[in-house]
Amino acid sequence: MSRIESVDVVVELNVDGIFDIQMDDEGDVLSIDALDTSLRRSIYGERRATKEEVPVPQLRRGWIGNEGKDFEDGSKVWLYEQSRLNSETLNGVRSEIKNGLLWLLEDKVALEYQVNVVIADEMRITADIKIKRSSDAVDNFYFNLFENTGDRG
Repeated sequence: MSRIESVDVVVELNVDGIFDIQMDDEGDVLSIDALDTSLRRSIYGERRATKEEVPVPQLRRGWIGNEGKDFEDGSKVWLYEQSRLNSETLNGVRSEIKNGLLWLLEDKVALEYQVNVVIADEMRITADIKIKRSSDAVDNFYFNLFENTGDRG
């Protein structure tokens, strides 16, 4: 089986610490057969919380581009930013990342994926994501999700 191709926008961190879309000499957006930018959007892009998750409407966050769509881009990983570092938080973060990546299977960009979330150095949450795009190749991605998160307890 051949590798499933994916077109991704090339985004790089500029000198101001801001991610910036890269353009070629003719002003066209640079693209690449990769998933880096798509995964960042899938994990860090904010889905709106439900009223059960966040009772105050003004605090439910979310991306305005999701309004009026049947499917929301992004995840609710942001709900765990200030949570205690424990197994409940890890399970919630893992679940939200998996939900944010469902489009990979639905759009046939990947055959399968695995998400491993751990507490690293007792003060941050990291995610290791393995994406299988062919029968003989797996792409590995590592994300440092939160640092100096809430108490361990």
